[in-house]
Amino acid sequence: MAAIVDADSHLYELPDLWREHADPADRDDALHFERDDNGWDWVTWRDRRILETWMFDVEWLERQLEMLSSGGIKLGWIPAGLIDGKPPSHPDLEPAWALFDTYGINPVFHVGANPNRPFADAWYEGHHSYQTPLLSFPLLGMDVFVTLLDLILNGVMDRHPNLRWGVMEVMTDWFPMLLRRLDTTRYSEKMITGRNSIELELTPSEYVHRSVRISSFATEKPGETMDRVGPLLMWSADFPHAEGEPHVDVYRRKAGLIADDDADAFWGGNAEFLLGR
Repeated sequence: MAAIVDADSHLYELPDLWREHADPADRDDALHFERDDNGWDWVTWRDRRILETWMFDVEWLERQLEMLSSGGIKLGWIPAGLIDGKPPSHPDLEPAWALFDTYGINPVFHVGANPNRPFADAWYEGHHSYQTPLLSFPLLGMDVFVTLLDLILNGVMDRHPNLRWGVMEVMTDWFPMLLRRLDTTRYSEKMITGRNSIELELTPSEYVHRSVRISSFATEKPGETMDRVGPLLMWSADFPHAEGEPHVDVYRRKAGLIADDDADAFWGGNAEFLLGR
């Protein structure tokens, strides 16, 4: 499979942006946006739709994952939040996670999978941009935060230990809080209600260390965050977007010190982990 330049799936970009940035010899294999008769935007590969993986149709999902797996793809982009009004841990969605496991596709959350509106629409009314309303900026990552809480505390990661979960470009300032809240929630539930509602093999934060990796922009000072959470972060340039870095050397200068113990994981090891290498 040819390498593809990732333009982060911002749906307001030119439909051929990825093809324009790919090597001419690889453009037939580059991703492309296509709008259907209903006005929905789809990502296509070789004229086949591969997005979005909302998991509302298990048979459709299996066809998508089988196609991706046969093409050597190891990561599948999924939206954070409710799926057909159900949390990701709902029993009706368990067959979907089993399919990700069966086909060796690791789920990835990424900015833009939802229209940056993780809470009720009333919070965003009156702003001039539907795609990026004002409160979407300070709330960036909160949909992933809640989704990871559900996946861990309600047992999905416990039932599927082989799955690895990626989190891309939704900032990292909330990540240390996630680790703290996971374990205190488990303790508080038992203290207040008398028992835990589900048995888990590991402590909740251990599932993060085992299975979750998150990308960081250079300006977030990822070394300081890893001092708090361990080597769970990985660098993310976001080129060719305006907020991205044009070269890894630029990223290094902006990011500051990365501890020697974290460097291998941060500069490539965690990405290889998600790709199953």
